[in-house]
Amino acid sequence: MLFYSDKPEKNGPKVETKLRKEFGASQPLSYETEIEGHYRPNSVGQALGDVGAALFSGRARPLYTFRFDVNQPRPCEVRVHVIKAGSAVALGSLLYSTTLRKPIPAPVILEDVKTFSKSRFIGEPGLSARLNANGDLIKRINKFVRTSYQVGQEKVTTARFLQITPFDGGSLLAINTLPRSKWMGLSSTFDAAEFLGIAAAIEGSM
Repeated sequence: MLFYSDKPEKNGPKVETKLRKEFGASQPLSYETEIEGHYRPNSVGQALGDVGAALFSGRARPLYTFRFDVNQPRPCEVRVHVIKAGSAVALGSLLYSTTLRKPIPAPVILEDVKTFSKSRFIGEPGLSARLNANGDLIKRINKFVRTSYQVGQEKVTTARFLQITPFDGGSLLAINTLPRSKWMGLSSTFDAAEFLGIAAAIEGSM
């Protein structure tokens, strides 16, 4: 998704409209524009810090972030990074986070990208084993957590990031991914509904 301006006041409404449609929300989503490194104290994703912007590589340079509060169909937070990719202003990574009801004793993460097999969960042994036993979940996650996409003539890449950590009596799921490119990067989808499905599947496997 390319933008014709680098101004957040012009690009924010476009991102909000697209994200609202993908979540199926009936009301506009509230959001704030963040300068990297400055976050609202009571933000669900506060503990994540600047992770989304820090994972970029190549010629991608973060400009700013839209932080969305989503209440329905599941409370979650979405950080949409806007970047400079070469000479283009485009969507960067999408950092989704949501709280899970079930507490965990220690974190689990997703392995790095593998060439001949799918990445699996590592970390806390019991939880990793339960999640890895769900073959459909592993397939969905490996498809959802993208590490590259095409924006015009530029290829935007980011490191793989998925973690589940103890949080506020339950746990916090955070996934950093990239948009799914369409029309050579001129359009894209956030796959927001798929994040909700993955969160529910993880919670059900815990």
